[in-house]
Amino acid sequence: MPDKDKNIVEPVAEKNDNPTVSRSLENIREIAEKNLAVSEETLEKTKYIKSYVVLAQVMSVIKIILVVVPIVLGILYLPSLLKSITPIFGQVLDVYKELLGVKQGSDAVLDKIDPNKIDINKIDPDLLKKFLK
Repeated sequence: MPDKDKNIVEPVAEKNDNPTVSRSLENIREIAEKNLAVSEETLEKTKYIKSYVVLAQVMSVIKIILVVVPIVLGILYLPSLLKSITPIFGQVLDVYKELLGVKQGSDAVLDKIDPNKIDINKIDPDLLKKFLK
């Protein structure tokens, strides 16, 4: 059976006549102090990083809310809003039709036109130049 007393480290007496032991104790103290200073600095930086990460998470939630809430509100309220505004758009559309020279009822005629049956060779070249600009 191994002796448990051999694994216990005994503290070294500070007053020692041997100069190498006293120098090594001083070196150990210096190293321990440096280690403590570095550990404290690391702790400060870790606290800063932790607060930064928490702030970044909060800001990402705020960004998501700023995007999602208007979309949801738009989905909920836009149909009723457009129903009340539709007559105004109809009047504005009539004004544009009048300015462009489009006659009333031409929308129904345009709906009946089949684009596959249009012969491109019979279209007026001046009209094509006008639309290609």
